[in-house]
Amino acid sequence: MSRLHHLPLFHPRLVRDRIRTLDKGLFALHQPTISTWLAHLRSGDLDDTSEVKLHGGFLERIFGDVLGYHTMATAQKGRWEIEAERRVRGGGSADGAIGLFEGRNAQVLAPIELKGAAQFLEHAKGRSLTPIQQGWDYANKTPESRWIIVSNYRETRLYAKSRGPGAYELFLLQDLASEEGFLRFVALLGRDALLSGPKFGESPLYEMLLASERTEREITERLYAKYRGIRAQLFDELRRKQVRIRCLAGLGQGKRALELLDEVEAELVTPADKRESLELRAVACESAGLMPEAARAWLACAQLVEGAAKQRALTESARLALASGDELGALFVTKAARAAGFELPTLEHTARVGLQLDDANVGRDSAPDRLARAEALVASGMNKEAIIALRSLQQKPTGLDDAARGRLALALGRALYAEYGIDLALSHFRNELEVLTDAEQRRAVYVLAGELLEDAGRIDEAIEAYRGRI
Repeated sequence: MSRLHHLPLFHPRLVRDRIRTLDKGLFALHQPTISTWLAHLRSGDLDDTSEVKLHGGFLERIFGDVLGYHTMATAQKGRWEIEAERRVRGGGSADGAIGLFEGRNAQVLAPIELKGAAQFLEHAKGRSLTPIQQGWDYANKTPESRWIIVSNYRETRLYAKSRGPGAYELFLLQDLASEEGFLRFVALLGRDALLSGPKFGESPLYEMLLASERTEREITERLYAKYRGIRAQLFDELRRKQVRIRCLAGLGQGKRALELLDEVEAELVTPADKRESLELRAVACESAGLMPEAARAWLACAQLVEGAAKQRALTESARLALASGDELGALFVTKAARAAGFELPTLEHTARVGLQLDDANVGRDSAPDRLARAEALVASGMNKEAIIALRSLQQKPTGLDDAARGRLALALGRALYAEYGIDLALSHFRNELEVLTDAEQRRAVYVLAGELLEDAGRIDEAIEAYRGRI
């Protein structure tokens, strides 16, 4: 499953300390239950079973038996701690909820959103909200809640309302087969972690969250204090070295300037330092005759500056790309300049002529060479230019063998998807499948169609494409 980069909720040391307090015998005690769910995962049964059919069993067996929450069936003194299909204020029902429930009285600590194993947690799958957004929506409708749990059985996530959706703890079902993974699951999601505090919401897990935030602040403050002292010591020496680098580059000693710059870059910490370093690298590389590296350095510098400084950096990058014979790179830079509000017409025209993108120049190079350039345009994200070049080849494919025509079909499909969306790409693939006869080429088309459909969030259609049906 696709998982975006995220920050953990808890400091690793505090998690390890909590795990040490658990009885390791819990692992052996609950392995039969975990093994059953793992067997369903490995056999594909979880993928083939509708999410609704699994909800009750997952809440009862995993949250009830393994994590220790009292269900209505195991309620003590008329009070239970986990409930399925919990209605929330403002309409709608969470698939489950952890809290304190007694008759009509309810305090929801953590709404639970459950989806089928084939559902990506970051994808809406045709709905207005993703599963993660649904979980947060339920939490916002229950002001007393402090946590959000979202799961598709393959993976379960724990969010804290106070930290936002960018930070969470991740638990993979397959990791529960190991003692370490299982004990971490119980340590952070178990009943004692969420409900054993002196008051509702003031649980050991909440205290660990506060302690983690304090630890992070303390580490940040120590590092910043150390940084201030080191920065003051290095500032004067750093400036002297930067002046020397410019002098060396101006005297044609680019390689020596680069050697000195490599030493200096380890000392750079602020954004201003890094901008200065990139400009110095560009100047030194050009002095050393390293034109491609100089072009890339100016392009990186352009991303850190605005106004006239950005225009200068982009102009230099395009100029040096052309000087190194990289017309494709130069065209990319001119497009970046246009997006920033600058025009580089002379450099753009030179690049287009070199790439034979203008009608007057089409046909000078062989069809395989033109196909290779078009594929490079797709890889660089210049899809409009790629589509023009690929359409021209598609209309006059003379010189392309069967393998090259298969590459053309795939490249054009990628470009159409990136520029116009999945439906136009699918239409293109269907047309190509009518003329492609080689089994491997047809398979490649189906696989690419599946990947693009999956990227577009149309998972059911992606599965059909992987099976050879579009």
